Amino acid sequence: MKIRLLIALLIASVTITSCNDFLTEKEYDFIGPGLVGDSEDSKEYWLNGVYSTFNSGEYFLYGAFEQMWELDSDDVTGPAWAMSGIGAGVFTEFWGYNVTWTGPYNIIHRANQALLRVAEMGSLSEESKNDALGQLYFLRAFAYFQLVRAYGPCPIHETSVSEGDEPHKPRAAVSEVYAQIIKDLKMAETLMFSMKSQEHKPGRPASGAASLLLAKVYLTMASGAAPAGTEVTVLGGPAFKDENGTRVKIAKPAPITYAKSVVAGYEVFDSQEYFKLAKEKAYEVIQSGDYELFKTWGEIWKIENRNTKEHMFSLQSLSSDSSLGNSLAYNFIGLMDLTTMHRKEGGWFGLRSHWYELFEEQDARILEGVVHRWTGDPELETGQYRYYPEKHKDKVEAEDPTYGYKKEDVYFDFDQNAIARLTKFFCTSDPTQRYGDFPYPWLRYAEAFLIFAEAENELNGPTSDAYAELNKIRRRSNASDAPANMNKTEFRSFVLEERRRELALEGNRRWDLVRWGIYLPVMNDIDIDENNVIKRRESRSLLFPIPVGEIDSNDAILENNPGW
Repeated sequence: MKIRLLIALLIASVTITSCNDFLTEKEYDFIGPGLVGDSEDSKEYWLNGVYSTFNSGEYFLYGAFEQMWELDSDDVTGPAWAMSGIGAGVFTEFWGYNVTWTGPYNIIHRANQALLRVAEMGSLSEESKNDALGQLYFLRAFAYFQLVRAYGPCPIHETSVSEGDEPHKPRAAVSEVYAQIIKDLKMAETLMFSMKSQEHKPGRPASGAASLLLAKVYLTMASGAAPAGTEVTVLGGPAFKDENGTRVKIAKPAPITYAKSVVAGYEVFDSQEYFKLAKEKAYEVIQSGDYELFKTWGEIWKIENRNTKEHMFSLQSLSSDSSLGNSLAYNFIGLMDLTTMHRKEGGWFGLRSHWYELFEEQDARILEGVVHRWTGDPELETGQYRYYPEKHKDKVEAEDPTYGYKKEDVYFDFDQNAIARLTKFFCTSDPTQRYGDFPYPWLRYAEAFLIFAEAENELNGPTSDAYAELNKIRRRSNASDAPANMNKTEFRSFVLEERRRELALEGNRRWDLVRWGIYLPVMNDIDIDENNVIKRRESRSLLFPIPVGEIDSNDAILENNPGW
């Protein structure tokens, strides 16, 4: 109750207005920043105020942020009507396209205010104050990392406008933004409690989260700076082919090798140096002893395992709460009765059949991780169930007990049905609620192993160390070991495909394609997916459009990103 009150007070006392003046505060008479006080509760007031931004309409409350962050990739699909904006690459046609700008800047604004206020507190222990400051540096770095990947150059604010910072700043170069991110994360590493500290609060990032985010930042810089022409093979290509004038579905993705294009703004980085830093930092996290992989894939997504072991930084929400809940499960799995597997509504978005084909049949990430049988409202009266994927027709006829199929189950190849929906989104307190508490995994320990494997390969080729860390992730899901004797290009490509499998719908795929300079050709080779979603892209889609209101109000930003 105290947390809810503190969040409500902060939202009331420091309200962020429209994108035209997102850095402007409104202070109400009954409480202002200077009246919060100097105590542990006051410290939590400021921290909760920053964290509450993730549950606002500018992040996850209404579903705008996850759609901008997830839908624009080669893997995500849905009914064409739901994917017509972001999913088709026309970001400005989506009602909430500005949230990937205003949301992170609200995090930055609130973090800047909180850094000042917490630093002034004299009643806190040094350890408590340092941890709070570390969390704020972490959150600010996290927001800038979102911004620089989505928009390229962007304004940097290190202090609050209420303390005299210029609200209308020009865009800083990509290299300057990364320098700010690295500086903040190094501060966060040294200040925050470790995960195993008795003082660490579950649900909050610890020092290891700052280290993993730093490894991810280094990896992004390194791969973005890798030489043009570097080859990456992707399992993809068109969803259909023409046979004698008839459009025929292509069941399996094909291996296509792409030559990397230059990633604008990353040319100034030393690729090998940052791969080295990424490897070292990922290894530091692995060896820290603060985290561990769950023994099985299914354990990751059990409600009782939230904020433990592998979960390094996740969204914290309240189920059934229209102010502090989120729309993730509603959008990606739907409102479900888990006893009857009746999907009442929602579940608009999921993954393509070509994504499903990336896995071996025994891999828990599809065996347990995909909804194979369900029913919806139109079928409820007859008791008819749908099945997925289409290739399971023989298993349905045989009533395969692994999936619970019945002979009368049907496959509908239209609208919302040719979609792999992920069971991880059942990790909510009540799957029937529109506003849920799915703990969106911003950072998961498994990624440390994948970062290490990718960076080690770029430095030394596919060594036994690279294989060892990669196979830890595969074995956990009952997948066979990665193919032996791969060359450097093959291993690079395999690790990227493993990220595609392991981190599905966890906010990574688009950014992996962009950082390796292959986003445009990968998307364009699909053309139109199985659900008739347009995947063709122009170069303008490499960056998101800056909100028009920001362009109009900030005379230091003279033009939008190219093509917008």
